[in-house]
Amino acid sequence: VRPGAWYYDDVSEVYGRGLMLGESDTSFAPEKNMTRAELAAVIFRLTEFDTVQLDANVEFSDVAGNEWYAEYVLRCNQLKIVRGYSDGTFRPNASVTRAELAAMISRVCRRYGIEHLSEDAAEQYADIADIPEWVQRDAEYIRPMGLIRGDAHGRFMPESFAGRAELAAIIARLVRIMEQPSVGELALRRLSDRTYADEFGLSVIVAD
Repeated sequence: VRPGAWYYDDVSEVYGRGLMLGESDTSFAPEKNMTRAELAAVIFRLTEFDTVQLDANVEFSDVAGNEWYAEYVLRCNQLKIVRGYSDGTFRPNASVTRAELAAMISRVCRRYGIEHLSEDAAEQYADIADIPEWVQRDAEYIRPMGLIRGDAHGRFMPESFAGRAELAAIIARLVRIMEQPSVGELALRRLSDRTYADEFGLSVIVAD
């Protein structure tokens, strides 16, 4: 990661905060595709402030308890942020598409009541007709925040894979929004709101 790269500041920020780790001690691998397991780990670290205790016991047939990502995947699934497939798998090593990324980031935002209007937000994605119906609501929810931006032609490209540099930029933008006082206060209220918790289907014990 060289100074001057478009992602340099974002990678430096998320790496410095411990939200994303390098692929090794000397490489961040910014152009590499992000896997579903890696994304679950990032979301886990991003939401560690969430002190609710969950009693759900969800298992995926391809997530062994001794895998490095098992805790991250199961916790984020219990929080209703990441989901598996209809065949009971999670597919941890599969690359994340931009559609899947939008869905997961949207769930984080909706869980904690995060809303924001950004001057960098796309007015509308040029390929909106190509965005699958299952993720249209999520894509539209986060579009005004400028979290996931279109390419040079304004396209969302839902089936394209998300790279590590791209995710670093998205997470850095989200952190900046979450650190705004009004947003942080709302998130804390959401965490203590029994009605909101029930809406997400969670059994919640709020820590002191």
